[in-house]
Amino acid sequence: MPKIVFHYFPVKALVDLGRLCLRRNVRLLEDDAADARPGDQVPQFQAAEELVRLKWIDVVRKQRSEYDWMPTENTKICSEHFDSEQKYTSAKGRTLLKKSAVPIFKRPEHIPLRENLSPDSLDDVDISDMESIFDTPRKCALKKKVHRLVCEKENLQKRNKILKQQNGRLKKKMASTKTILKTLKNRRMENVTVYYFPVKAMGESIRMLLAYGGQEFEDKRIGKDDWPAYKESMPFGQMPVLEINGKKYAQTVAIARLLGRKYGLVGDDIEQDFEIDQNLTWGDFVIAGMYDCFKMILKMPDLDEKYQNIKRIKNTVLSIPKVKEFCDAAPKCDW
Repeated sequence: MPKIVFHYFPVKALVDLGRLCLRRNVRLLEDDAADARPGDQVPQFQAAEELVRLKWIDVVRKQRSEYDWMPTENTKICSEHFDSEQKYTSAKGRTLLKKSAVPIFKRPEHIPLRENLSPDSLDDVDISDMESIFDTPRKCALKKKVHRLVCEKENLQKRNKILKQQNGRLKKKMASTKTILKTLKNRRMENVTVYYFPVKAMGESIRMLLAYGGQEFEDKRIGKDDWPAYKESMPFGQMPVLEINGKKYAQTVAIARLLGRKYGLVGDDIEQDFEIDQNLTWGDFVIAGMYDCFKMILKMPDLDEKYQNIKRIKNTVLSIPKVKEFCDAAPKCDW
């Protein structure tokens, strides 16, 4: 086997050069390290003209079977890849390369040549890969970038498809949940009783809300003499109280909010609850139910004239057919 000589190459870098050769079964003789002399010319890619440089790249790509391979600033080629005709000896005895020198592609001896190739063996050959060995470095870099962008696009499309599927499933769940809530909201309550004194005051808004929702209920008006017998059974010892299927609920505002939610007199979210002034709400029923009581407590018989906007709210609620029907049939009381 001919001896491998590394011309003008520092001993420290022989390992890197040997690694380049060994990766494709070109043997490196470590004994030749002693033949390398400081100051000798290094066959490297930067020394070649651009056209020759492209030829060097083409040869190495074939040798390594890596058609997208590109050299770095420190890539070197050993002397075994150059013919003696491509070298000359200088006057000082140094072995140099001709400017037109191009490495030679050599098949390793221990790899047999495949002679009888069937036509089917060429089916998997990618013509684009074969053509890439003639590409310029810039074109190779652009091809790599295009390939990376295509892969990123495919990944984004897959991710987008997954998100669309998840969004579709969530929409189905939301639709199912809304249907359940609507069913529960429309389900009529049974055995409903309103406990309050025989006046309007704090209990009238609850009565009007139940009438608005078309809910049948027992309007139990407890007189002053009968109140002590009921007091201990009432939450907080107070009225009004709304009883549904044996369970009692206290506090006017809390009850009105519950019924308002059930009968659609609230916003769909907290923002709509905040901006719902233009719509009829459970709060309007509370004001309408307390209106006559306000006049009595404030001792303002002219409340209608001074605060017409409040009177307008009362008239709006009382103009609702179901509410008006209830008020006309209810026991008469001043406040």
